Amino acid sequence: TPKLPIIDRLSSSGLVILDVDVVGAQWLRSTRDSLPRHRYIDVMLVPESIDALTDRLVARGTDTMDKIKRRLAVAKTEMARSREFMGVIQSKTGDPAHDLEQFLNLLIQHLSP
Repeated sequence: TPKLPIIDRLSSSGLVILDVDVVGAQWLRSTRDSLPRHRYIDVMLVPESIDALTDRLVARGTDTMDKIKRRLAVAKTEMARSREFMGVIQSKTGDPAHDLEQFLNLLIQHLSP
């Protein structure tokens, strides 16, 4: 995603929702000093547990066990950085309505003037 359009949009009155990894979130945090405080929130979505994530990845049947192990290692590393985020949502497997409700609650809490 080009950086300048994101910064321009975040600086304006628009709402931007980005799905980025931990590195992308770190870059966004580096730009937030130039943004009004009420215009910015970063949220990490984490699984219920590593076991739940493992079960979900295995059940998909699309990855080899080696790839699943690599993905789990990355997930553990990224989850350890959750304190860097303004909000953390513990995703409930099979319940996207819960995840959305938690996300909207965080938006209301952090973005209200």
